[in-house]
Amino acid sequence: MLRCRGKKAYLQYESELSEAIARLAQLREELKAAIDADAEAYNVVMKAYKAAKDSTDGGRAISAALEQATSVPLAWLRQPLKWSGLRTGCGRSLIPR
Repeated sequence: MLRCRGKKAYLQYESELSEAIARLAQLREELKAAIDADAEAYNVVMKAYKAAKDSTDGGRAISAALEQATSVPLAWLRQPLKWSGLRTGCGRSLIPR
């Protein structure tokens, strides 16, 4: 947690900190949704592998499930770098490097 919040020496940065915290909360929710989507895509892959045992066309189902599953994290990675600009006036970055 940021220890400069609420201290007199950092009052001039309070609005900047509040904005950064709000933005980080939004990013946290987006990341949680992406994690859930990734887990669901993995479940689809596992179902495709199980169904392939009883199917003559299982290879196509597996390939399609794998392609869909990889699109989930790739979609997140292809977005513009959401973390940029999240520095505080406290002299510290909100995102560790």
